[in-house]
Amino acid sequence: SVSDLSLSDKKEYYEFLKTIDLKGKNWKKLTCLCSESLDLTGNIGLEVVFSRTLGKTYSAIHYHRPTNYLRVITKDGSKLMAISKKWTDSYLRKYEPKVIPIYPNFGEMEDGTIRTFIHYKEGDYDFYGRPTAYNAIIDMYNEYQNRLYMSKQLNKGFIGHVFVEIPEPPTNPLLHNKDAKANGFVNASDRAEHNLTNKGGDPAAVTIMSRPDGTQEMKIHRIKPNDNSKFHVEVGREARQNIIRAHDMSEAMLTMDKSSGFNDLMFKSIMEIQSVTTILERQLAISGLIGDATDCIDYFTNNQSLKYEGIRLKYNSPYQRLLEQKAEEEA
Repeated sequence: SVSDLSLSDKKEYYEFLKTIDLKGKNWKKLTCLCSESLDLTGNIGLEVVFSRTLGKTYSAIHYHRPTNYLRVITKDGSKLMAISKKWTDSYLRKYEPKVIPIYPNFGEMEDGTIRTFIHYKEGDYDFYGRPTAYNAIIDMYNEYQNRLYMSKQLNKGFIGHVFVEIPEPPTNPLLHNKDAKANGFVNASDRAEHNLTNKGGDPAAVTIMSRPDGTQEMKIHRIKPNDNSKFHVEVGREARQNIIRAHDMSEAMLTMDKSSGFNDLMFKSIMEIQSVTTILERQLAISGLIGDATDCIDYFTNNQSLKYEGIRLKYNSPYQRLLEQKAEEEA
């Protein structure tokens, strides 16, 4: 890693990194985009560009959003990355996608540049990776539906009602659209929604409804409100726990009360464990990916030899400073 280099070698390596065009980003921003992409899609895409003109070299690393612009294709048994702003048929008829060999293969483009595309995918899949969240996709769906249902219940759910059905001559039935419009509603369904559900400003507790005269005698029905809160609480709790587990996170850390502080041994242990497991694994994946990109540029810049082979950016754990403070307090 960079931290293992001597001071002079560090300066030389940082000067090398400054020569790489990151398309308006810095190395921190590039790292954050890679991490975000891995979380959301399970894929990271970096296009590496190199050219030499009249003795001057140009190199760039271009981050691409996988779900927007990228498609993996095959040709003669090799995988290639196709890049396009849009993937509609009308757009592709006008503008052919740019096709680049996937690393470790390189290709010389029509503009004279040498390019490769570094594609990192989460999981052992042929074409695309899957995000960690995929392991909890059913639980995320259940959590969404659970919250959506409760929201709809608060907004439009039935309150406790007594319904009285009475026979009525068919000349002017209560649920007729014309009669509803005459009373200021869009239609009969709109009137029922305002009169019978929580969406209405003052829903009725007793509702009289009519049906054609002569069908059956008057009936009275009672509908209880859906108030089984225990079921929804349990569904939400189970979904939340499964989602947290799928991401290798700690519920204790996510729900920690601020008054507990960071002095408790349990939280310190959780931070130490995550720093060398979940967090470290993510850091190594991203530093390795970016390192492959800089190795490509190093290879062509130094006439097909690697001057900085194996050197990788090193990231601190987000808990590092807290752990150092704890160590200083205990010293």
